[in-house]
Amino acid sequence: MINILGWAGNCLFIIGAYAFTRKSIFGFYFNIIANLLYVCQSLFLNNSPLFWLSLILMSINCIGIRKWKQKYYIILGYKNV
Repeated sequence: MINILGWAGNCLFIIGAYAFTRKSIFGFYFNIIANLLYVCQSLFLNNSPLFWLSLILMSINCIGIRKWKQKYYIILGYKNV
C-alpha cells in the first residue's frame, strides 16, 4: 500500500511536469494530488520531512493556480475577482 502511494505520486508528478511543458494549468492540479498521496505516505511511514515538504509544495501549487488564473483574467481583459 505504501509503495503504491509513492509510485502513484511519482507518476502524477511526472504528468504534472509534462503538463507544465505544455503550458497547462492542470500541472498544478496533478502536483497537488501527488502531494496529497505523499502526505498519506508520510503519515504511514512517520516521515515528518516528507510530510512538511509535501504540505509546503501543495501550498505553492495553490498559489500558482491563483496566480495563473489572475494572469488569465488580465490577458482577457477581465477584472480580478
